[in-house]
Amino acid sequence: MNMSAALGYSCIYRSGTSPDSQQVFAITAEDSRNYAMKIDTAPSDDRLRNEFGVLEELFSYFQGKKHSKIVEPIYLSPGGQFHVTNFVDHKTAKQIIYLTSSQAQAGQAYRRAGQWLHELHNLKPARNERFWFNWMFEEIE
Repeated sequence: MNMSAALGYSCIYRSGTSPDSQQVFAITAEDSRNYAMKIDTAPSDDRLRNEFGVLEELFSYFQGKKHSKIVEPIYLSPGGQFHVTNFVDHKTAKQIIYLTSSQAQAGQAYRRAGQWLHELHNLKPARNERFWFNWMFEEIE
């Protein structure tokens, strides 16, 4: 990653609960490559360090998959306060589903998401977790 003074950057996300400490920036390097930098300056929990570790594991796993991919983890700061991945400038599945008027396009987004989840579930044996159903009601609101 070329870290010269000629970086372009913009904040693309601020946490609703911690907007001053949890942010994501889109960065364009001098060589025109795009990166995402996720920052968490809150008191030292290992949230970003753990997240980066999961990204590394998933990236290795998904490299062998033909149709399912994940962003490439590139750099974790020594203190674990930020990490850098490649930046994928595409709409999310949720954006496609909500913004399209085409049922075929929405269906395709659901199928691709289902394929990705199927691949993910083949990574490790399933384990039981508590499920929080209220997310559906919050999303409807």
